[in-house]
Amino acid sequence: MTTELEELRKRSEALFDRLGDFESVEVNAGILDLVPGDPAATKRFAIGLLKNGRPSEALDVLEVGLRIHPEDSIMLSRKIEAEKAIARLAGTAGRRRHSGQSATVSGAGWTDFEPAELVEGALAGPGRNACIRLCAESILAAQRIDQTRTAVTPIKHGRRFRVIGGIFTGVAPWGDYLRVAVPVGSRSVIRAVEAVGGCAGGPAVAVPCLELIIPRARVAELLEELFEELLAAHVQHLRLSIEAGPPTHLNKDHPGVRQYLLDQADLPEGR
Repeated sequence: MTTELEELRKRSEALFDRLGDFESVEVNAGILDLVPGDPAATKRFAIGLLKNGRPSEALDVLEVGLRIHPEDSIMLSRKIEAEKAIARLAGTAGRRRHSGQSATVSGAGWTDFEPAELVEGALAGPGRNACIRLCAESILAAQRIDQTRTAVTPIKHGRRFRVIGGIFTGVAPWGDYLRVAVPVGSRSVIRAVEAVGGCAGGPAVAVPCLELIIPRARVAELLEELFEELLAAHVQHLRLSIEAGPPTHLNKDHPGVRQYLLDQADLPEGR
């Protein structure tokens, strides 16, 4: 069965000649959500952002990539290009302010949805309440560690969202599954997920963590039997991920989606 990452990489290759297209930008962003610092996706995503007049975002992406691949000459070249573009925009903004014109920069992101529509559409079906609870627990845990490195990012591809703490993803619905990141050494949790029909993805590059791929219909059962252990492993992942760096798409954090998840979660007192 083709994995999400394989599908995204095939689409990225197919869109190579159209890096500035919205679809290409979103596809390469999706790859980086799964594999932070992926060299091909980093360069393609940065080029797409530059083509769309979003150099500050491109610089953020390239800096993450260069922390993992410090000698990549193409990333270094694109970083210089992004820095020059930022300087040009700053100069233009200053001239507009001086002349009384308003200065705006492209890059507001994907906004044609309501938080309830996005969340409920992504989580429709079995396991909705348990998945929302786990998303909310991840948000709260990441905020307690470092609120500035916590993001809830809408993803147009598949009309879904991802809860991110640090450089590597935290919790994310995808079709009939929920992906939850834990350290690679969380063997008992991994075995428990496999016992309910789930599996573990490959390890990330930036941090020693991986995603557990859990059938959404079995999330409630898993939480009932193993909630504290799963949450403890996930929090350990968040600490590693947040220490490694900020979310690649921190600028896309959507406070409305974040708050909807927190409002809808059935959390115990004191969480």
